[in-house]
Amino acid sequence: MSAPRIGAASTSFPQPLTDHQPIEKPTAGPVSSVERNRVEQAERQYATSTMSPMESTISEAASRLGPHQSFEVSCKALVTAKLAGKVEGKISIERRDDGKYEVEAFAGGQVGVGVPDKARGMVGVAGGSKFVVETPEAAADLAQAIATAGVVAYAATTPGLWPLAFPLDKITGTSAHAAERLDHYRANLVEMNGEGRASGGFSFDLHPAPGLHGHASADLQNAAAVKVDLERGELTAAFKVDIGAEAKAALDLGKGAAGKSASTLFEGEIEGKLQGRLEARKHLPPAIAEKLKRGELSPSEANEALKGARTEWVFVAEVEVEKSLTGMVANGVGKAKVTAEVPVSGEALAKQILAGDQAALLRPLIDAEWEVEGEIGVGGRVGGAADKVTGEASALFFTKAKSSKGSLAHCLKHANAEMDDHVKMQQSIDAQRRH
Repeated sequence: MSAPRIGAASTSFPQPLTDHQPIEKPTAGPVSSVERNRVEQAERQYATSTMSPMESTISEAASRLGPHQSFEVSCKALVTAKLAGKVEGKISIERRDDGKYEVEAFAGGQVGVGVPDKARGMVGVAGGSKFVVETPEAAADLAQAIATAGVVAYAATTPGLWPLAFPLDKITGTSAHAAERLDHYRANLVEMNGEGRASGGFSFDLHPAPGLHGHASADLQNAAAVKVDLERGELTAAFKVDIGAEAKAALDLGKGAAGKSASTLFEGEIEGKLQGRLEARKHLPPAIAEKLKRGELSPSEANEALKGARTEWVFVAEVEVEKSLTGMVANGVGKAKVTAEVPVSGEALAKQILAGDQAALLRPLIDAEWEVEGEIGVGGRVGGAADKVTGEASALFFTKAKSSKGSLAHCLKHANAEMDDHVKMQQSIDAQRRH
Protein backbone atom coordinates (compact mmCIF):
# COMPACT_ATOMS: atom_id res chain seq x y z
CA MET A 1 0.00 0.00 0.00
CA SER A 2 1.39 3.40 -0.93
CA ALA A 3 2.08 6.05 1.71
CA PRO A 4 -0.59 8.72 2.43
CA ARG A 5 -0.53 11.74 0.13
CA ILE A 6 1.06 14.95 1.39
CA GLY A 7 -1.65 17.32 2.39
CA ALA A 8 -4.02 14.71 3.73
CA ALA A 9 -6.48 15.96 6.31
CA SER A 10 -4.85 16.62 9.69
CA THR A 11 -5.89 18.46 12.82
CA SER A 12 -2.41 19.18 14.17
CA PHE A 13 0.93 20.50 13.02
CA PRO A 14 4.00 18.23 13.11
CA GLN A 15 6.05 18.55 16.28
CA PRO A 16 9.66 19.84 16.05
CA LEU A 17 12.42 17.24 16.21
CA THR A 18 14.41 16.84 19.40
CA ASP A 19 18.03 15.70 19.65
CA HIS A 20 16.96 12.18 20.62
CA GLN A 21 14.01 11.78 18.22
CA PRO A 22 14.86 9.45 15.30
CA ILE A 23 14.03 10.61 11.79
CA GLU A 24 11.55 8.25 10.14
CA LYS A 25 12.75 6.84 6.84
CA PRO A 26 10.39 7.41 3.90
CA THR A 27 8.53 4.33 2.65
CA ALA A 28 9.14 3.08 -0.86
CA GLY A 29 6.58 4.26 -3.37
CA PRO A 30 5.08 2.35 -6.30
CA VAL A 31 7.21 1.42 -9.28
CA SER A 32 7.36 4.36 -11.69
CA SER A 33 5.53 4.10 -14.99
CA VAL A 34 8.82 4.64 -16.81
CA GLU A 35 10.41 1.63 -15.10
CA ARG A 36 7.34 -0.52 -15.63
CA ASN A 37 7.22 0.41 -19.31
CA ARG A 38 10.87 -0.59 -19.63
CA VAL A 39 10.17 -3.97 -18.03
CA GLU A 40 7.11 -4.54 -20.23
CA GLN A 41 9.03 -3.70 -23.40
CA ALA A 42 11.84 -6.07 -22.42
CA GLU A 43 9.34 -8.87 -21.72
CA ARG A 44 7.54 -8.39 -25.03
CA GLN A 45 10.79 -8.29 -26.96
CA TYR A 46 12.01 -11.55 -25.44
CA ALA A 47 8.62 -13.32 -25.61
CA THR A 48 8.02 -12.50 -29.28
CA SER A 49 11.60 -13.02 -30.50
CA THR A 50 10.71 -16.68 -31.19
CA MET A 51 7.10 -17.75 -31.55
CA SER A 52 6.22 -21.36 -30.73
CA PRO A 53 3.08 -23.28 -31.80
CA MET A 54 -0.11 -22.03 -30.09
CA GLU A 55 1.77 -19.15 -28.42
CA SER A 56 -0.01 -16.38 -30.35
CA THR A 57 -3.41 -17.97 -29.57
CA ILE A 58 -2.59 -18.12 -25.85
CA SER A 59 -1.33 -14.51 -25.94
CA GLU A 60 -4.55 -13.32 -27.58
CA ALA A 61 -6.64 -15.12 -24.94
CA ALA A 62 -4.55 -13.61 -22.11
CA SER A 63 -4.79 -10.09 -23.55
CA ARG A 64 -8.61 -10.24 -23.31
CA LEU A 65 -8.56 -10.92 -19.59
CA GLY A 66 -9.77 -8.29 -17.16
CA PRO A 67 -9.08 -8.09 -13.41
CA HIS A 68 -10.28 -11.24 -11.56
CA GLN A 69 -10.44 -13.19 -14.83
CA SER A 70 -8.41 -16.22 -15.87
CA PHE A 71 -7.96 -18.69 -18.71
CA GLU A 72 -7.43 -22.33 -17.76
CA VAL A 73 -6.55 -25.46 -19.73
CA SER A 74 -6.80 -28.77 -17.88
CA CYS A 75 -6.93 -32.50 -18.50
CA LYS A 76 -7.17 -35.67 -16.44
CA ALA A 77 -7.50 -39.38 -17.04
CA LEU A 78 -8.23 -42.32 -14.75
CA VAL A 79 -7.48 -45.99 -15.47
CA THR A 80 -9.43 -48.52 -13.39
CA ALA A 81 -7.90 -51.86 -14.40
CA LYS A 82 -5.66 -54.39 -12.64
CA LEU A 83 -2.92 -51.79 -13.02
CA ALA A 84 -4.61 -48.53 -11.98
CA GLY A 85 -3.35 -45.07 -12.78
CA LYS A 86 -4.26 -41.41 -12.75
CA VAL A 87 -2.72 -38.39 -14.45
CA GLU A 88 -3.83 -34.78 -14.27
CA GLY A 89 -2.51 -31.42 -15.36
CA LYS A 90 -3.55 -27.79 -15.38
CA ILE A 91 -2.16 -24.47 -16.59
CA SER A 92 -3.88 -21.16 -15.90
CA ILE A 93 -3.21 -17.49 -16.63
CA GLU A 94 -4.89 -14.95 -14.32
CA ARG A 95 -5.00 -11.15 -14.54
CA ARG A 96 -4.34 -9.62 -11.12
CA ASP A 97 -5.67 -6.35 -9.69
CA ASP A 98 -2.28 -4.71 -10.27
CA GLY A 99 -2.43 -5.55 -13.98
CA LYS A 100 0.19 -8.30 -13.80
CA TYR A 101 -0.33 -11.88 -14.95
CA GLU A 102 -0.06 -15.01 -12.81
CA VAL A 103 0.94 -18.18 -14.66
CA GLU A 104 0.26 -21.29 -12.58
CA ALA A 105 1.04 -24.88 -13.54
CA PHE A 106 0.22 -28.14 -11.79
CA ALA A 107 0.77 -31.80 -12.70
CA GLY A 108 0.38 -35.08 -10.86
CA GLY A 109 0.49 -38.79 -11.45
CA GLN A 110 -0.31 -41.94 -9.46
CA VAL A 111 0.05 -45.66 -10.16
CA GLY A 112 -1.08 -48.75 -8.31
CA VAL A 113 -3.32 -51.78 -8.44
CA GLY A 114 -7.05 -52.19 -8.69
CA VAL A 115 -10.14 -54.23 -9.38
CA PRO A 116 -11.28 -53.32 -12.94
CA ASP A 117 -14.04 -50.69 -12.95
CA LYS A 118 -14.49 -50.98 -9.18
CA ALA A 119 -11.67 -50.14 -6.77
CA ARG A 120 -8.04 -48.97 -6.75
CA GLY A 121 -5.13 -48.15 -4.48
CA MET A 122 -2.37 -45.85 -5.76
CA VAL A 123 0.70 -43.83 -4.77
CA GLY A 124 2.31 -40.96 -6.61
CA VAL A 125 3.60 -37.42 -6.64
CA ALA A 126 2.35 -33.99 -7.69
CA GLY A 127 3.90 -30.58 -8.00
CA GLY A 128 3.38 -27.09 -9.30
CA SER A 129 4.77 -23.60 -9.66
CA LYS A 130 3.55 -20.03 -10.03
CA PHE A 131 5.13 -17.12 -11.90
CA VAL A 132 4.19 -13.43 -12.14
CA VAL A 133 4.93 -11.43 -15.30
CA GLU A 134 3.94 -8.01 -16.62
CA THR A 135 2.56 -8.75 -20.10
CA PRO A 136 0.21 -11.22 -21.84
CA GLU A 137 2.99 -12.01 -24.33
CA ALA A 138 5.32 -13.15 -21.54
CA ALA A 139 2.49 -15.10 -19.88
CA ALA A 140 1.81 -16.95 -23.15
CA ASP A 141 5.51 -17.61 -23.74
CA LEU A 142 5.90 -19.05 -20.25
CA ALA A 143 2.69 -21.11 -20.35
CA GLN A 144 3.60 -22.61 -23.72
CA ALA A 145 7.07 -23.55 -22.51
CA ILE A 146 5.72 -25.22 -19.34
CA ALA A 147 2.98 -27.12 -21.19
CA THR A 148 5.04 -28.42 -24.08
CA ALA A 149 8.04 -29.36 -21.94
CA GLY A 150 5.72 -31.37 -19.71
CA VAL A 151 3.92 -33.10 -22.59
CA VAL A 152 7.16 -34.11 -24.29
CA ALA A 153 8.62 -35.38 -21.02
CA TYR A 154 5.47 -37.43 -20.35
CA ALA A 155 5.41 -38.86 -23.90
CA ALA A 156 9.09 -39.78 -23.67
CA THR A 157 8.41 -42.01 -20.65
CA THR A 158 5.18 -43.61 -21.93
CA PRO A 159 5.31 -47.01 -23.65
CA GLY A 160 4.15 -46.71 -27.26
CA LEU A 161 4.81 -42.97 -27.41
CA TRP A 162 8.50 -42.56 -26.56
CA PRO A 163 9.89 -43.63 -29.99
CA LEU A 164 7.93 -40.79 -31.63
CA ALA A 165 8.13 -38.14 -28.90
CA PHE A 166 11.46 -36.53 -29.68
CA PRO A 167 11.38 -36.85 -33.52
CA LEU A 168 7.92 -35.28 -33.73
CA ASP A 169 8.88 -32.55 -31.28
CA LYS A 170 12.00 -31.79 -33.32
CA ILE A 171 10.07 -31.61 -36.59
CA THR A 172 7.25 -29.44 -35.27
CA GLY A 173 9.36 -27.30 -32.93
CA THR A 174 6.62 -27.63 -30.31
CA SER A 175 8.88 -27.33 -27.26
CA ALA A 176 11.77 -25.49 -28.92
CA HIS A 177 13.86 -23.52 -26.42
CA ALA A 178 11.43 -24.49 -23.58
CA ALA A 179 14.21 -25.14 -21.06
CA GLU A 180 15.96 -21.90 -22.03
CA ARG A 181 12.75 -19.91 -21.69
CA LEU A 182 11.92 -21.44 -18.30
CA ASP A 183 15.37 -20.51 -17.07
CA HIS A 184 14.89 -16.95 -18.37
CA TYR A 185 11.71 -16.55 -16.29
CA ARG A 186 13.30 -17.95 -13.12
CA ALA A 187 13.37 -14.43 -11.63
CA ASN A 188 9.56 -14.31 -11.99
CA LEU A 189 9.01 -17.43 -9.87
CA VAL A 190 6.87 -16.67 -6.79
CA GLU A 191 5.72 -20.10 -5.60
CA MET A 192 6.65 -23.78 -5.88
CA ASN A 193 5.14 -26.84 -4.27
CA GLY A 194 5.31 -30.61 -4.25
CA GLU A 195 3.69 -33.52 -2.45
CA GLY A 196 3.74 -37.28 -2.09
CA ARG A 197 0.35 -38.98 -2.26
CA ALA A 198 -1.30 -42.25 -1.29
CA SER A 199 -4.94 -42.82 -2.20
CA GLY A 200 -7.68 -45.39 -2.36
CA GLY A 201 -10.99 -45.21 -4.16
CA PHE A 202 -13.77 -46.90 -6.08
CA SER A 203 -15.72 -46.23 -9.29
CA PHE A 204 -18.93 -47.49 -10.84
CA ASP A 205 -21.11 -46.86 -13.88
CA LEU A 206 -24.52 -45.24 -13.76
CA HIS A 207 -27.46 -45.29 -16.17
CA PRO A 208 -29.65 -42.41 -14.94
CA ALA A 209 -31.91 -42.41 -18.01
CA PRO A 210 -32.20 -44.00 -21.47
CA GLY A 211 -29.65 -42.46 -23.80
CA LEU A 212 -27.42 -41.27 -20.96
CA HIS A 213 -24.31 -42.86 -19.55
CA GLY A 214 -23.08 -41.98 -16.06
CA HIS A 215 -19.94 -42.49 -14.03
CA ALA A 216 -19.24 -41.92 -10.33
CA SER A 217 -16.16 -42.24 -8.16
CA ALA A 218 -14.98 -41.52 -4.63
CA ASP A 219 -11.47 -41.23 -3.20
CA LEU A 220 -9.65 -40.92 0.11
CA GLN A 221 -6.17 -39.46 -0.19
CA ASN A 222 -3.36 -38.72 2.26
CA ALA A 223 -0.48 -36.45 1.29
CA ALA A 224 2.63 -34.89 2.74
CA ALA A 225 3.28 -31.55 1.05
CA VAL A 226 5.79 -28.70 0.99
CA LYS A 227 5.12 -25.21 -0.42
CA VAL A 228 7.50 -22.27 -0.76
CA ASP A 229 5.77 -18.89 -1.15
CA LEU A 230 8.44 -16.38 -2.17
CA GLU A 231 6.03 -13.40 -2.25
CA ARG A 232 5.09 -13.91 1.40
CA GLY A 233 8.51 -15.25 2.41
CA GLU A 234 6.96 -18.43 3.81
CA LEU A 235 7.73 -22.16 3.71
CA THR A 236 4.88 -24.50 4.61
CA ALA A 237 5.06 -28.20 5.42
CA ALA A 238 1.66 -29.87 5.65
CA PHE A 239 -0.06 -33.19 6.19
CA LYS A 240 -3.33 -33.36 4.21
CA VAL A 241 -6.35 -35.64 4.16
CA ASP A 242 -8.74 -35.37 1.18
CA ILE A 243 -12.16 -36.95 0.78
CA GLY A 244 -13.50 -36.46 -2.74
CA ALA A 245 -16.41 -37.63 -4.88
CA GLU A 246 -17.69 -36.90 -8.37
CA ALA A 247 -20.57 -37.94 -10.62
CA LYS A 248 -21.08 -37.31 -14.34
CA ALA A 249 -23.72 -38.00 -16.96
CA ALA A 250 -23.07 -37.74 -20.71
CA LEU A 251 -24.81 -38.63 -23.97
CA ASP A 252 -24.52 -42.35 -24.69
CA LEU A 253 -23.10 -42.65 -28.21
CA GLY A 254 -23.03 -46.42 -28.19
CA LYS A 255 -20.29 -49.03 -28.24
CA GLY A 256 -17.72 -48.66 -30.96
CA ALA A 257 -14.11 -47.99 -31.73
CA ALA A 258 -14.34 -44.65 -29.98
CA GLY A 259 -15.15 -46.39 -26.70
CA LYS A 260 -18.11 -47.22 -24.55
CA SER A 261 -19.27 -43.62 -24.51
CA ALA A 262 -17.97 -40.23 -25.51
CA SER A 263 -19.49 -36.80 -25.48
CA THR A 264 -18.80 -33.16 -26.19
CA LEU A 265 -21.87 -32.19 -24.17
CA PHE A 266 -21.97 -32.76 -20.42
CA GLU A 267 -25.60 -33.20 -19.37
CA GLY A 268 -24.65 -32.99 -15.72
CA GLU A 269 -21.61 -33.10 -13.47
CA ILE A 270 -20.87 -32.41 -9.84
CA GLU A 271 -17.65 -32.84 -7.91
CA GLY A 272 -16.89 -32.20 -4.27
CA LYS A 273 -13.88 -32.40 -1.99
CA LEU A 274 -13.37 -32.00 1.72
CA GLN A 275 -9.80 -31.36 2.82
CA GLY A 276 -8.24 -30.95 6.22
CA ARG A 277 -4.57 -30.13 6.62
CA LEU A 278 -2.22 -29.35 9.46
CA GLU A 279 0.37 -26.79 8.37
CA ALA A 280 3.68 -25.79 9.89
CA ARG A 281 4.60 -22.39 8.43
CA LYS A 282 8.15 -21.09 8.64
CA HIS A 283 8.99 -17.50 7.73
CA LEU A 284 11.93 -17.30 5.33
CA PRO A 285 14.71 -14.71 5.68
CA PRO A 286 14.88 -12.63 2.46
CA ALA A 287 18.39 -13.88 1.61
CA ILE A 288 17.23 -17.50 1.82
CA ALA A 289 14.19 -16.77 -0.35
CA GLU A 290 16.40 -15.26 -3.06
CA LYS A 291 18.75 -18.25 -3.02
CA LEU A 292 15.81 -20.64 -3.31
CA LYS A 293 14.47 -18.69 -6.28
CA ARG A 294 17.84 -18.87 -8.06
CA GLY A 295 18.25 -22.57 -7.25
CA GLU A 296 21.45 -21.92 -5.32
CA LEU A 297 20.44 -23.58 -2.04
CA SER A 298 21.02 -27.27 -1.40
CA PRO A 299 18.55 -29.23 0.79
CA SER A 300 21.09 -29.49 3.62
CA GLU A 301 21.82 -25.74 3.51
CA ALA A 302 18.10 -24.97 3.48
CA ASN A 303 17.51 -27.23 6.48
CA GLU A 304 20.34 -25.56 8.40
CA ALA A 305 19.11 -22.05 7.55
CA LEU A 306 15.54 -22.83 8.66
CA LYS A 307 16.39 -24.40 12.03
CA GLY A 308 15.98 -21.13 13.87
CA ALA A 309 13.07 -19.79 11.80
CA ARG A 310 9.84 -19.06 13.65
CA THR A 311 7.17 -21.73 13.14
CA GLU A 312 3.43 -21.09 13.10
CA TRP A 313 1.00 -24.03 13.35
CA VAL A 314 -2.37 -23.71 11.57
CA PHE A 315 -5.19 -26.14 10.85
CA VAL A 316 -6.92 -25.41 7.53
CA ALA A 317 -10.27 -26.84 6.43
CA GLU A 318 -11.47 -26.51 2.83
CA VAL A 319 -14.69 -27.51 1.13
CA GLU A 320 -14.61 -27.42 -2.68
CA VAL A 321 -17.63 -27.87 -4.94
CA GLU A 322 -17.64 -27.89 -8.75
CA LYS A 323 -20.72 -28.35 -10.89
CA SER A 324 -21.73 -27.98 -14.51
CA LEU A 325 -23.93 -24.99 -15.35
CA THR A 326 -26.74 -25.57 -17.83
CA GLY A 327 -29.02 -23.26 -19.76
CA MET A 328 -26.26 -21.33 -21.54
CA VAL A 329 -25.13 -21.51 -25.16
CA ALA A 330 -21.55 -22.36 -24.12
CA ASN A 331 -20.51 -25.07 -21.69
CA GLY A 332 -20.23 -23.68 -18.17
CA VAL A 333 -18.81 -24.73 -14.85
CA GLY A 334 -19.09 -23.18 -11.40
CA LYS A 335 -16.46 -23.59 -8.67
CA ALA A 336 -16.62 -22.64 -5.02
CA LYS A 337 -13.94 -23.04 -2.35
CA VAL A 338 -14.82 -22.37 1.28
CA THR A 339 -11.89 -22.08 3.70
CA ALA A 340 -11.35 -21.63 7.43
CA GLU A 341 -8.04 -21.34 9.29
CA VAL A 342 -7.55 -22.04 12.99
CA PRO A 343 -4.20 -21.31 14.70
CA VAL A 344 -3.20 -24.20 16.95
CA SER A 345 -0.48 -25.14 19.37
CA GLY A 346 1.30 -28.10 17.80
CA GLU A 347 2.33 -29.62 21.12
CA ALA A 348 -1.06 -29.14 22.76
CA LEU A 349 -2.85 -30.55 19.70
CA ALA A 350 -0.62 -33.62 19.60
CA LYS A 351 -1.28 -34.29 23.29
CA GLN A 352 -5.06 -34.04 22.76
CA ILE A 353 -5.04 -36.43 19.80
CA LEU A 354 -2.76 -38.93 21.56
CA ALA A 355 -5.09 -38.78 24.55
CA GLY A 356 -7.93 -39.97 22.33
CA ASP A 357 -9.63 -36.61 21.77
CA GLN A 358 -10.41 -37.10 18.06
CA ALA A 359 -12.63 -34.00 17.97
CA ALA A 360 -9.77 -31.69 18.95
CA LEU A 361 -9.49 -30.31 15.42
CA LEU A 362 -13.22 -29.92 14.84
CA ARG A 363 -14.35 -27.83 17.80
CA PRO A 364 -12.57 -24.60 16.79
CA LEU A 365 -14.03 -24.88 13.27
CA ILE A 366 -17.57 -24.63 14.59
CA ASP A 367 -16.93 -21.05 15.73
CA ALA A 368 -14.46 -20.12 12.96
CA GLU A 369 -15.24 -17.57 10.26
CA TRP A 370 -15.29 -19.18 6.81
CA GLU A 371 -14.47 -17.41 3.55
CA VAL A 372 -15.80 -18.39 0.13
CA GLU A 373 -14.14 -17.83 -3.26
CA GLY A 374 -16.19 -18.58 -6.34
CA GLU A 375 -15.44 -18.75 -10.06
CA ILE A 376 -17.68 -19.09 -13.09
CA GLY A 377 -16.13 -20.65 -16.21
CA VAL A 378 -17.40 -20.69 -19.81
CA GLY A 379 -15.75 -22.44 -22.75
CA GLY A 380 -15.14 -25.82 -24.29
CA ARG A 381 -15.18 -29.17 -22.51
CA VAL A 382 -14.86 -32.67 -23.88
CA GLY A 383 -14.78 -36.00 -22.13
CA GLY A 384 -15.65 -39.64 -22.40
CA ALA A 385 -15.08 -43.19 -21.29
CA ALA A 386 -13.50 -46.13 -23.03
CA ASP A 387 -12.92 -49.60 -21.61
CA LYS A 388 -11.64 -49.04 -18.05
CA VAL A 389 -10.53 -45.48 -18.88
CA THR A 390 -12.28 -42.16 -18.24
CA GLY A 391 -10.94 -38.78 -19.27
CA GLU A 392 -11.74 -35.09 -19.55
CA ALA A 393 -10.18 -32.00 -21.06
CA SER A 394 -11.30 -28.37 -20.96
CA ALA A 395 -10.35 -24.85 -21.98
CA LEU A 396 -12.35 -22.28 -20.00
CA PHE A 397 -12.45 -18.55 -19.27
CA PHE A 398 -13.14 -17.95 -15.57
CA THR A 399 -14.51 -14.87 -13.81
CA LYS A 400 -14.28 -14.65 -10.03
CA ALA A 401 -17.57 -14.18 -8.22
CA LYS A 402 -18.19 -11.87 -5.28
CA SER A 403 -16.62 -13.36 -2.15
CA SER A 404 -18.23 -13.49 1.27
CA LYS A 405 -17.47 -14.44 4.89
CA GLY A 406 -19.55 -16.11 7.57
CA SER A 407 -20.65 -19.58 8.58
CA LEU A 408 -20.06 -22.57 6.34
CA ALA A 409 -23.76 -22.78 5.46
CA HIS A 410 -23.88 -19.06 4.62
CA CYS A 411 -20.83 -19.30 2.35
CA LEU A 412 -22.14 -22.30 0.42
CA LYS A 413 -25.54 -20.62 -0.02
CA HIS A 414 -23.83 -17.43 -1.22
CA ALA A 415 -21.73 -19.35 -3.77
CA ASN A 416 -24.79 -21.15 -5.15
CA ALA A 417 -26.68 -17.86 -5.49
CA GLU A 418 -23.74 -16.30 -7.36
CA MET A 419 -23.72 -19.21 -9.82
CA ASP A 420 -27.47 -18.94 -10.39
CA ASP A 421 -27.21 -15.20 -10.99
CA HIS A 422 -24.40 -15.71 -13.50
CA VAL A 423 -26.45 -18.28 -15.46
CA LYS A 424 -29.43 -15.89 -15.61
CA MET A 425 -27.18 -13.05 -16.80
CA GLN A 426 -25.58 -15.28 -19.46
CA GLN A 427 -29.00 -16.47 -20.62
CA SER A 428 -30.05 -12.84 -21.05
CA ILE A 429 -26.90 -12.06 -23.07
CA ASP A 430 -27.42 -15.16 -25.24
CA ALA A 431 -31.03 -14.12 -25.90
CA GLN A 432 -29.98 -10.60 -26.96
CA ARG A 433 -27.36 -12.03 -29.34
CA ARG A 434 -29.96 -14.24 -31.00
CA HIS A 435 -32.11 -11.21 -31.68
